[in-house]
Amino acid sequence: MGAELLDRSVKPPRLNSLGSKVLEQARDLLQRTEALKSLTSSDAEPHGLLRIGLAHALAEGTLIEPIQALTEKYPKVRLRLSSELTGELIHRLLAGELDVAAVLLPEGKTAPPPLLTNIIASDRMEIVQGAAGNYDQKDVVLVTHSANGS
Repeated sequence: MGAELLDRSVKPPRLNSLGSKVLEQARDLLQRTEALKSLTSSDAEPHGLLRIGLAHALAEGTLIEPIQALTEKYPKVRLRLSSELTGELIHRLLAGELDVAAVLLPEGKTAPPPLLTNIIASDRMEIVQGAAGNYDQKDVVLVTHSANGS
């Protein structure tokens, strides 16, 4: 490559700063090459790393069984799971840091382009109050706040 990648002043030699960066890029390149090979081989069993993001509420157990079923059906697929807020998961999808995410979106809302949205389930929201509470449904107002301040 024409550049010093090892610090040879120590025994055994180890990667210098540039060497660490090259190694990181090489690993990424190998992972992407593996993904391309998978795309071109339609009869091959799925394999490689699948980076899944889960909204916090879904990481508490809702998707545990489907994820276990996925690993049993495709044992060559390695999973990397992360749990974050929906907005951060969408940001990471757009940045290419995740392959797929299970998020919570309000009814009628979809992920921003170029992301694709598939509704896999709908759920209801319940308000829980303490035993001393005496709120009626008509007394409850939900307030939302978006990133643009509205």
